Amino acid sequence: MKLPARSVAFASIYPALGTTIRSELALAIGAQATGDGCPVIDRHQRTSIRGLYAAGDVVSGLDQISHAMGQAAVAATTIRNDLAAIRALRR
Repeated sequence: MKLPARSVAFASIYPALGTTIRSELALAIGAQATGDGCPVIDRHQRTSIRGLYAAGDVVSGLDQISHAMGQAAVAATTIRNDLAAIRALRR
């Protein structure tokens, strides 16, 4: 991208590391996908494949770090609870 030779002011700048959806592995094992190739998830970050969870830029929604961190926290809690439902976890 070429910037203009003059000064430019911005109220906000949002960094973006990439916009290519990297869901090939999830889709290759059969995860359902949206029309744009994102794995379909439930409200606990579960995909249509048991034991496969997705968060961050790979799923549809806001492509922001804080949003991805929230999704990761939800996924981690769900993974813990799903494992505890299979077998009691020791602390």
